[in-house]
Amino acid sequence: MIETSSTFITKLDEDTLKVIFKPNSYLSMEEYESLLDYYRSLLGRDSGIKFLVIIQPGFKMEKQYSHFFKNHYKTNFKRAEAFVLLHPPTRMFFNVGIKLVKPKHPVKLFNKEEDALNWLKKI
Repeated sequence: MIETSSTFITKLDEDTLKVIFKPNSYLSMEEYESLLDYYRSLLGRDSGIKFLVIIQPGFKMEKQYSHFFKNHYKTNFKRAEAFVLLHPPTRMFFNVGIKLVKPKHPVKLFNKEEDALNWLKKI
């Protein structure tokens, strides 16, 4: 497991990482840019990665969600993303962000971690 100021990153299997954004944490752009290096260190590669992303209540980003998704969100190394959003207002912002980006990989929002994992296993 790797811990950063705003995340816990864990390898679940050869293709999947679990990224938990800590409650009341703040993700700076500098930290966001460094996350790929952590992903690479856990899986030994930087492509075809499936993500289980858990967003805790109070999580904030340096940029507004819409600005972040439109200008900074990276997708080239992702195979699929399952977001578990534990704070209802965050769900709304992520829905808008995903629609702005229109990623080429499958992305889905969930209320429960178990449902998200089952979905990722099918990909």
